[in-house]
Amino acid sequence: MSSIQNQADTIRYTLLRALNDAEDDIRLKTLNWIDWKIENSYQRAEVDLIKLSQNDPSPAVRAKAIEILGSRKRPEWLNHFKQLCKDSSYQVNGEALWAIYQIAPAEAYPLATSQAPEAKGHLSRKISEIYIASANPEYIPFFIQKSPRVFGRQRAECIHDLTKLLVKINLDSNYQQNLDFYRDKANNDHYPEVRKAALKGLGMIRKQYQTAAEQSKNSDIKKMLTDNANIIREYMGFIISARPDEWTTDVLESAEINYL
Repeated sequence: MSSIQNQADTIRYTLLRALNDAEDDIRLKTLNWIDWKIENSYQRAEVDLIKLSQNDPSPAVRAKAIEILGSRKRPEWLNHFKQLCKDSSYQVNGEALWAIYQIAPAEAYPLATSQAPEAKGHLSRKISEIYIASANPEYIPFFIQKSPRVFGRQRAECIHDLTKLLVKINLDSNYQQNLDFYRDKANNDHYPEVRKAALKGLGMIRKQYQTAAEQSKNSDIKKMLTDNANIIREYMGFIISARPDEWTTDVLESAEINYL
């Protein structure tokens, strides 16, 4: 048994030494190979991880080191991650922002907002995840404004993200504006995946209103929710009937639209 343990320790030690390898790919693979849940491995590498997160020439290595450090949710590293939010790499920025969010969500929101206008790639993805988790309607414009700046599948993903946020919010003062956005994308976007995402989003939002109406004990609120659900149903009917060609059938089947 002790022989097996010694072999495991030797392998772990060899992997930890590889964190300082000259090849970017080796350092990144090492970060992915090591089981960081093993406390001994983490403790022996913590200083190296901090150095890698700051100084490694590879953005992918810096980002992975930040991800590992961030998973520890250590409040004393908050300022460290804030400094890394200034990194030139969107990938590194995204992981640093997510690390801050895991430690202090209230401090992550203004940072995300300040970076959102120019965010791309991994940073934009992490901002989306933070905004969705917030369930705050003030972040709806981020997704609506982001949509025309991205292409194809990314635009479809943006609509999926907006739907997740709207479903979390449940009731929103910008109800009509949001529906107009979905209707426009479902009717007019040239990319089938975007049309599918918009139509599916309308169906999910309608279902959310229906569920809320069924659960409400206030007759006025129940009526308002039911009316909203019926308006969405009409919108979906118009969208479907306006495109009776093959791709509409495919979109409906792919999107599993069964809420009409």
